[in-house]
This record gives sequence, structure tokens and C-alpha cells, in this order.
Amino acid sequence: MQETKYISVGSPDTVNSPLSDEYGRRSDSFTRTLGRRVVASLIPQSKGSIVVRWSQRTLAITALVMLLAIANEGWVMAAETGVKSQILQDMSSLRMAPGFLELAMFKEQVIDFSYKVSITYHSVFIAAMVFCLLMTWDGIMNSNIIQVISVNFHNLGLFIYSLLQIIQLRKDNDLLGGPGFPAWFLASQIVLPCVLGIFLPTFAYLTFRTNSDFGWRIFKITGGDKAMDKAFVFYHIFLLFLKFSLFFVLGFTIINVVLTPTSEAGKIMIPVALAVIGTVFPLIGYLGVRFENRTVTSLFIAGYTGLIGFVVYRTWEAFNRSNDSSNFNRAKIPFLMYACVGVMLLFGAIISGVLCWAQYDRGLKHVLDQERKRRSGDHVAPEIDFEN
Repeated sequence: MQETKYISVGSPDTVNSPLSDEYGRRSDSFTRTLGRRVVASLIPQSKGSIVVRWSQRTLAITALVMLLAIANEGWVMAAETGVKSQILQDMSSLRMAPGFLELAMFKEQVIDFSYKVSITYHSVFIAAMVFCLLMTWDGIMNSNIIQVISVNFHNLGLFIYSLLQIIQLRKDNDLLGGPGFPAWFLASQIVLPCVLGIFLPTFAYLTFRTNSDFGWRIFKITGGDKAMDKAFVFYHIFLLFLKFSLFFVLGFTIINVVLTPTSEAGKIMIPVALAVIGTVFPLIGYLGVRFENRTVTSLFIAGYTGLIGFVVYRTWEAFNRSNDSSNFNRAKIPFLMYACVGVMLLFGAIISGVLCWAQYDRGLKHVLDQERKRRSGDHVAPEIDFEN
């Protein structure tokens, strides 16, 4: 009678069994496949004749510069907080002086509002840097050269703001009677425009070189058809307006709620409403144009028209409610700038949406569907019959 052999879990016989080896190979294969897919979804990859060398360099350099700029802006915020603490400490002695209590309290209110404005601007500035990185990454991953070109203008705006930031901080310091800029505070402000100033021509050159990576891929998508190329350009312009309008409307909302006269109920309702509307309608617009649905596109146009009216109304109300001009003067120029740029971008999104509408039923949806299948690996090339 043959002896039955029992194998315990974890014994050498189990570890070295063919079943265990096969399971290990499948597990390793799944892990490697998952890792490759994650990397491919985050970093542009070369596929066949499509080379992405300059795209990868552009993304890497942009990420490095934006991280340095964000860290530098954090340095400015920390330095400004230190200067504020020093001014308030000097103000405490003024409180103790006979007859100067009301003056000290007034100056403290001015200081609090001034630094509230500054912190808001710093936060929006950092968000603009993150937005720059995301727009670069998204443009490269989708071969949208128009979007990458637009980032150059966004970078120029960041550079100009970094210069204006130095002037504004000095004005605030002089107005509040500060002790003057310490050397480390001044250094934190100067480094930022230096970094962004060097990055401006660098990114412009990278944009030029990256276009060579995009050209062949776009040709493979459109097939070189001029009408399809035109529809593809309108589609990319529309997506560009959607993304920038979303950022500027949200930036307008933040400044509106934090720095302009707003009721307590408005401080809750306005950001919630605009956050929902400002994200839902761009999604509706994308779905309408991407799938060439005229009903959904009409809903998007109506929604963005309403957004334009709302931004204009909130701007008028903010100026109309402002009683303390000394406080609002510090915030009204950036607030008005975000309102004007936001309205122009909303108009641009509507116009580009109408232009995309005019290109419906010309094959763009089909080629985008095929491209999506190629990227996901689901596309099956049609068989070619060489006999007929």
C-alpha cells in the first residue's frame, strides 16, 4: 500500500512546487504590467515611431522649476510673517502710551487686513504655479501644442507678478511703518523672479522642441486631412479655454469672498455655488464637444453665459458695497483683473464651443475614439486584403 504524503503549508515541497512557481510568475507579471501602466499614465512614453524625448525633458524641467518657485514663495510667506510679528511687537509699546490706544488699535486692524491680503495673494500665486505644472503635464500627455504654447504666457504672468510682489511688499512695509526689509526677507523676494526669469526663455525653447514630438502623433490621429486638422485645432482651443476659465473663475471666487465686502451667508453660499457650477459646466462642455452632442453643448453655452452674468454682478456688488476705500484699494486691482480675465476666458470658451459645434459630424469623434482605443490597447487594426 502506497504511503500518502501530506505537505504542510510553508514546507519546502510547497515552496518549490510547480503551482507555486506559476503563481509567483503571474504575480510578478501583473505587478510589472500595473507599474508600467501607472508610469505610462504619468510620463509620456515613446511608442514605435512616436518619440517623446523632448516632452519628457520639458515635463521634468517644469516640475523642478515649479517646485523651486513654490518653495521660494513659501519662504517669502514665512519671512513676511516674521516681519509682521516684529511690527505688532513694536505696536504693543504704543498701546501702553497715554492717548495712543485708539491709534494702536486702528493700526493693528490695518496690519491684519494688509497681511490677510498678502497671504491670499501668496496662496493664489502658489496655486497658479501648481496650475502651470498641471497644464504642462496635461498638454504634453495629450499632445496639445496650443496648450503648451499658452503656458508660456502664463509663465510670463507669473514672472511679472513676482516683480510686482516686491514693489507691493515694500509699499505695505512703508505704509505700516515697518523697520525696513531684513536682508533675508529681501533675498527671498529677489530669488523668485530670477528663477522664473531664467525659466521663461528655457520653456519657450522647450516648447519649440516639444512640437516636433507632437507633430507625427497628431498626423497619425488626423491622417493629414486638412478639415480634420482644423477640427482638431478647434477642439484643443476649446479645451484650453475650459481649463483656464476654471482656474480664473475659482481665483476670482477666492478673492471675492476673502477680500471684498461679503455677508456671512454669502461667504458660504458663493464659494459652494461657484465651485459646483465652475466645475460642472466645464465637464458638461467637454462631454458635449467630445461626443458631439448638440443638446449638451447648448446647456454648456447657457451655463457659461450665466457665469459671465454672475461674475459681472459680483464685481459690481463688491465695488458698490465697499465703504472703507483704504482697505478695498489694496484688493480691488487684482480682484478686477481676475474678473476681467475670467469673463474674457468664459467668452472665449463659448465662442470656441460654437466653432467646435460647426465641425460636428465631420469625423473628429471617430478619430478621437480610435486614438483612445490605441492608448488603452483596445484598438484592433483592420485587416488588409492584398488580393483585391
